[in-house]
Amino acid sequence: MLIRFRLSLYTATSDVEKAFLQVRLHEMDRDATRVLWIRNIDQPIADDNIVTYRFTRVTFGLNVSPFLLAGTIHHHLSNAVSNKSFAQEIRVKLYVDNLVLSADTQKDLSNKITASRQIFADMNMNLREFLANRVNLKNIIPAEACAQKDQQKVLGIRCNAANDSLHIACSVEATSKATKRTVARQIASIYDPLGWLVPLLTRAKHFQQTLWKHNFGWDTPLPENFEDSWNKIAEEINGFQRTIPRRLLEPPAHST
Repeated sequence: MLIRFRLSLYTATSDVEKAFLQVRLHEMDRDATRVLWIRNIDQPIADDNIVTYRFTRVTFGLNVSPFLLAGTIHHHLSNAVSNKSFAQEIRVKLYVDNLVLSADTQKDLSNKITASRQIFADMNMNLREFLANRVNLKNIIPAEACAQKDQQKVLGIRCNAANDSLHIACSVEATSKATKRTVARQIASIYDPLGWLVPLLTRAKHFQQTLWKHNFGWDTPLPENFEDSWNKIAEEINGFQRTIPRRLLEPPAHST
């Protein structure tokens, strides 16, 4: 999806407002989402002061919630009333509640934005926070459906619609009590879905491999020389930032 996002000249992103709360739970499934609550906070906790509630909508934080949302949306896309062909195209442009549209012309992107809003409206879902490059969204959709800022994250990567760029950053802090666990945690915390930071992280990955070869325990403090080596690597990585063009390939210049 991120690669497709970088191919077309025109792009737009959006998300579904309160997406999980738009999916109703069947009555028979609600006992699995019970929660205990206190009737009167001024009284001691006792059986007669506790009430059981059940969620009627898909709950945030459950590992099944994204699956239930995706299944619901895909069901409605398969049974779309308006613009059925584009409804099927949306399947590969949607990640959980984030929609990423792309087109080669402004008109095509405008049509896709309008069509996608109608398709989701038919599901009783509201597409909002639209952000697009090279297109004045306020000429297409209501102002309240537009993002308030020019910068937004697209699947975790910061995107600036004003100058059509992507921002890469890396943060790894040095530590005074390095262990194999803290090193592995810091390396794993670096979000790099397209592999842009692979050259930068080569030394860090090699150092992690060295820790495995020495068979250190997960929480055993590293020897001073190993800790110094890791902190030096972390200092070199920490604070790295780059801004790159969003589009992979620029259109060829027209000959005259």
